[in-house]
Amino acid sequence: METIEFKTIPQNGSVTIPPEYSAQWEGKNIRVILLDDEGNLALPMEQPPTPSFKTISLSTRGFKFNRDSANAR
Repeated sequence: METIEFKTIPQNGSVTIPPEYSAQWEGKNIRVILLDDEGNLALPMEQPPTPSFKTISLSTRGFKFNRDSANAR
């Protein structure tokens, strides 16, 4: 698929292809995608939410760690 990009201003619901491209695209089925150049620049960047972490406290008094048992799981 060949693509070109150009800027234009629609008038009366029509988009004019620039003369340097018009002969090459004449009579072909084309896909037109419209993007508003002015609207995209004005939108502020939304800040990502700040993660919140809750602390926990574990009592390990009397806990005996068994490496073989832990690795068996």
